[in-house]
Amino acid sequence: MHHYRQALTQFRDLDNTYNAADTLDRLGHPHVALGQHDQARAVWEEALELYRAQHRTEDAERAQRQLHELLGSSPRTAVSADQGRA
Repeated sequence: MHHYRQALTQFRDLDNTYNAADTLDRLGHPHVALGQHDQARAVWEEALELYRAQHRTEDAERAQRQLHELLGSSPRTAVSADQGRA
């Protein structure tokens, strides 16, 4: 995760949102594996936003599925996500 964070910092410094989105997407998986669902949700939501802005439909759909699966597996985050939509 440390290396993903370093890469993300560099991509942001270079205004390279394409690779930043991919790095955010990848960073969510170790967060999930460690039970850090709030962190996974945050990076996947940011990746999803970038994918949509870049018109990367397939990547956006994958990120959306990951978020849906995550929210379904974590009642606390699912409740907070639903409240945000209301």
